[in-house]
Amino acid sequence: MHSATDLNCGRGYEWELMRAARARNPDILLYGLPWGFPAFLGDGDAKARQGTALSKPSAKDGTPGGDTVDYIVSWVGCATRHNLTIDILGVWNEMDSAFAASGVAYIKLLRQRLDAAGHTTTRLVGGDVHSWDPASKIGADPVLRSSLYALCRHYPSTQSDPDADATGMPLWSSEDYAADNSNEGGRCAARIINQNFVKGNMSATVMWNLISVSTPFHSAHPHE
Repeated sequence: MHSATDLNCGRGYEWELMRAARARNPDILLYGLPWGFPAFLGDGDAKARQGTALSKPSAKDGTPGGDTVDYIVSWVGCATRHNLTIDILGVWNEMDSAFAASGVAYIKLLRQRLDAAGHTTTRLVGGDVHSWDPASKIGADPVLRSSLYALCRHYPSTQSDPDADATGMPLWSSEDYAADNSNEGGRCAARIINQNFVKGNMSATVMWNLISVSTPFHSAHPHE
């Protein structure tokens, strides 16, 4: 959407990638995470807009973050027009201060409006920030706890913390990284995934980016 009235579910190349992935593996999970928002949803320059989009009063009813929630719900709805479902949805990418300021209210509103639109099977995860700090908010807020499927952070260094464990929620490393080395990247990725689970009780690890974990085949007969 380039404006509040510009919904075009045919725009973008991601739908074709998702259709192709689902055709190859019908059981694959589709996971969306906003990295940015269009200008009409927030105030200020491109960087500032990412935070204000979560709290700016809606043009329709004044609800903080309401227009951004509707934008995301519309995107999830577009998936159904392509015979796709969005299985997992992150809230936003690495906006630590915005989560602290507006995250709780935003997540609750997003869950409420996803459910109202019939997207009850789309699971929300949060918060895609650089700490486990959201755990303290979850522990104090049962509605927030029920709105989220998993608690996640970026680059946890194979460690969770007591507050995160105490939530009883699935813990995810929702962005992690292996070595940029074609000979060692695969082994490094395996180590991170194993240690995230064994040491940090994290049941999912999402690698950024895929090419960093690739290990090419080295033939024992290089002339073949």
